Amino acid sequence: MRFERLDLNLLVALDALLDEQSVTKAARRLNLSQPATSNALAKLRNHFSDPLIIPMGHRMVLTPFAAGLAPSVRDLLRRARDVVRSANHFDPATASRSFSLIASELIATIFIPRLVRHLACAAPNISLILIEPDAGDPVGDLDSGIADFVIVPKEFANREHPSHKLYEDRWIGAIWTGNRLIGDEMTLDQYLRSRHIVTKFGRAQWMAATSAIVEALGPDASIAVTMPVSAALPEAIVGTDLVATVPERLALPRMADLDIRVVPIPLVLPPIIEVVQWHRERSSEPGMGWMLNTLTALS
Repeated sequence: MRFERLDLNLLVALDALLDEQSVTKAARRLNLSQPATSNALAKLRNHFSDPLIIPMGHRMVLTPFAAGLAPSVRDLLRRARDVVRSANHFDPATASRSFSLIASELIATIFIPRLVRHLACAAPNISLILIEPDAGDPVGDLDSGIADFVIVPKEFANREHPSHKLYEDRWIGAIWTGNRLIGDEMTLDQYLRSRHIVTKFGRAQWMAATSAIVEALGPDASIAVTMPVSAALPEAIVGTDLVATVPERLALPRMADLDIRVVPIPLVLPPIIEVVQWHRERSSEPGMGWMLNTLTALS
């Protein structure tokens, strides 16, 4: 369908291109081939008589015109989605739609499997798109319409959008059952003297938990291994004397399979509180309400 000589289907491609500033990333997001996305960009450039994205050094950037256009396109598509999804009744047993959720690999490991099993039974036509947090502000992706929900640590919740507590967890020490340095309990001296395995995420704000642990250990802490994913920590300590400080929900289900055991941390660490957020203007949408209730019930 055309409006003012523009194929309206190109608006979705335009939003992705302006947001990603990369044909490759936009193609991945749109589930299109790179040639198809490049063709869409060519049509958009012709329509607007502007290159939209241009090379600068080793990266692509928006032209001034495109930078001014991006917020309007984002808002237009968000409002269009609201109109399409504004039905008063939502029946999960028969509804056919997708929900997109931004969450860390830790959440994907300890929480998402329950959600997937529930959807398979209660909402067989609902699809779930899990998005890994990457460059930019994850909560800001609510404004762009990339995600319906974002699950973040409470300290990173955006005050501009509503949030709901999903669950609270605590830090525990995970060690191999054959650990030669730590007995049934772990003393503060043992904890501080042990070699540790920690997680360091790609973005500074997602490193807060690791930073708190490293800070508690002190400047002389011995960090033996730094990994980009926390789900692998319990398995990585097997056969070693390393200590992994991990969320209890991650370690307990894997104790028997991995031959590990857990011990209390002899330090006071802040609790882990995960919250779910959604766009403030979508609170009354029936489908959103159902998914929020589902996330809460399963947490």
